[in-house]
Amino acid sequence: MHTEDSTRKLVLKRLKDEIDLSTTGDLHRAVEFLRGAREIRMGKSSQRSSARRAYSTSRIRKADQPMSW
Repeated sequence: MHTEDSTRKLVLKRLKDEIDLSTTGDLHRAVEFLRGAREIRMGKSSQRSSARRAYSTSRIRKADQPMSW
């Protein structure tokens, strides 16, 4: 069994235990938090990829272009 798999299973078990004791409001706030975290993560990854693209194209523009006659 992989450590990552067992860690995920442990977290899911802890989450299930907390769900059994939580109110509907608690669950609603947890869902909104998780949704927001996922949206931030997706936004950050697209922001990083666009920054990498911009950096690589700026480096190409600053390089000496071959002379053509």
